[in-house]
Amino acid sequence: MFGFGDFHQLPLRPEDLSTLQSIFDEEVDARHLRVNSEQAEDLARKLIELFQSGIRREDSLRERIQAV
Repeated sequence: MFGFGDFHQLPLRPEDLSTLQSIFDEEVDARHLRVNSEQAEDLARKLIELFQSGIRREDSLRERIQAV
């Protein structure tokens, strides 16, 4: 059983992946990044870290990643 702080161990559901992809795509476009650039990879890494830290609501993820 997972404890409260074990978000990083929870599996990603298809809807989670869809949400993360949507946020990533919008941010890459807004920042005029190439998808295969180092900056885009950093953005993806930070987005996953936010998700794994327990930030699961789409609006919260968008707000946090825009501040990065």
